[in-house]
Amino acid sequence: MLALCVFRFDGIYNNVLQIARRPSEDEGRIIPRIFGILGLMLGPHSDEYFAKVESVLEPLVKSNVQSDIVRAQALEGLGVVCFTCSTGDEENAQNIMGLCDPFFNNSATPVLAKLALETWGCLASTLDSTYLIEEGFLDTHLTLFLELTNNADVDVRSAAGENLALLFEAMHQNHIDNYEGAGDIASKLLELSKESSKKFSKKDRKEQHSVFRDVYNTVANQEPPNVSFGLENETLRFHDWGSIMQYNAIKECLQSGMLEHLKFNNHVRQLFDLPHTAEVYSRVEKRATKSKTSGSRKQQSAFLKDERKRRQGEKNTFLEGGGHDGDY
Repeated sequence: MLALCVFRFDGIYNNVLQIARRPSEDEGRIIPRIFGILGLMLGPHSDEYFAKVESVLEPLVKSNVQSDIVRAQALEGLGVVCFTCSTGDEENAQNIMGLCDPFFNNSATPVLAKLALETWGCLASTLDSTYLIEEGFLDTHLTLFLELTNNADVDVRSAAGENLALLFEAMHQNHIDNYEGAGDIASKLLELSKESSKKFSKKDRKEQHSVFRDVYNTVANQEPPNVSFGLENETLRFHDWGSIMQYNAIKECLQSGMLEHLKFNNHVRQLFDLPHTAEVYSRVEKRATKSKTSGSRKQQSAFLKDERKRRQGEKNTFLEGGGHDGDY
């Protein structure tokens, strides 16, 4: 719950920071997500928090003794904290993108490749588009991502395709319409959007068709994506790949808590251009603090009961002649 985390933030933060220095396997899987959630609550310009988190998560990413799941989760958590807390410092984003590069190959495990691709895409979307189209940088990453569209895992293929779309989107923004090799890339993407091979499940083929149709349209026809999500009385609309990648990164971190944060966390709302909300309590928080059976409500009732007893005792003492000294 947001209110509980805010109230106990320092204690949670210091304990998690200490555990993260030498985590067990189970701790290593969950701690980066906790850092990400705390970062989403702190919001932008929390550079000291980012620096502390970076100091414990970067070694996990680079560690050869940690499992690939722990390394992937550490990379994802570090990316989310950088995106939400280290605003305005492109060097931090570039450094973490560099941590992703070694996992852009088909020998990396799917979880590591997928989260590296998603983290890279989220952070790349925060950079000036001119950085993404620098010749050496652009050529290298187009080659890496195109190769990853051959990966056996549909999530890796899809994430690689979305990063290709992001790079072409940057080229279109800078009026680069004649990139050498664009035709071959578009042909590959069109093929993926119509995949019919039985070596992939029907579900995977359907997911791949959906993603690569949009990717192909951006690469070949300069058409932006058009995605929307309903939030009760509000609607989120995305018309560029960067916003979609940022949304997916936050959703991956928050998971089932995404809706609550979109509705009540103004830092998250600001990321997606939603208006500031004055609503303090979510339904969950209201149940926790206002329900007659909640711990906090019981504690409050006990306190008020004690106060009534104390005041009645003072009144009785006064009436019996043992009241305050002095003139009346």
